[in-house]
Amino acid sequence: MIAYSEEEQARAERFGIALGTRSLTSVGKAAGVATSTVAGYAKGKLPTADVALRIADFLGVDLRWYISGEQSADYAPDATSLRLLNGSGHVVGVRHFANDVLNGVCSAPSQAFCLEVTGAAMAPTVCSASEVVVDPGEVEDGHLCVLSVSGRYLVRRIQRLHGGKVRTIHDNSTFIDDVTEVGDVAIVGRVVLIVSRPQA
Repeated sequence: MIAYSEEEQARAERFGIALGTRSLTSVGKAAGVATSTVAGYAKGKLPTADVALRIADFLGVDLRWYISGEQSADYAPDATSLRLLNGSGHVVGVRHFANDVLNGVCSAPSQAFCLEVTGAAMAPTVCSASEVVVDPGEVEDGHLCVLSVSGRYLVRRIQRLHGGKVRTIHDNSTFIDDVTEVGDVAIVGRVVLIVSRPQA
């Protein structure tokens, strides 16, 4: 497993903030490099100066901020801080997202939060060590969502059944879906963004 330095992890987080819902392929086309190369930048690798400038221009961020986390005097990122929760619902950190990204996917950005994902139940859609942005509120059947079950936050899909029951659905076909009483499952909110984080 590749070990990433704190500097690389911080740069990867800034890249993710700036990327928003855009694809790595679109960044590669704008920067003139392969998508596989951009994937390395998404994990915090440092581009050459000319590529870094093209990436910053395409993503609309300050070059100095992207590279080092410092800000030029005239640059003020338009971002919102979200609480990062673990599976037990405890706050373990903070994540920052561009406001235009959150406003585009959340009905209530000020109430949104991030959740650490562990386990393979929702692979390949949501892999272990990913984080998801959760928008509290109504969830439609079949949509990715976060449930509270026995004090744990879980990413699943749901299907409401007759007789006051609900099926919790795994994307990983090796897992067996569960059927339980509606009262035993609390729907916390819908997943609106999936973020892969490099592992240290």
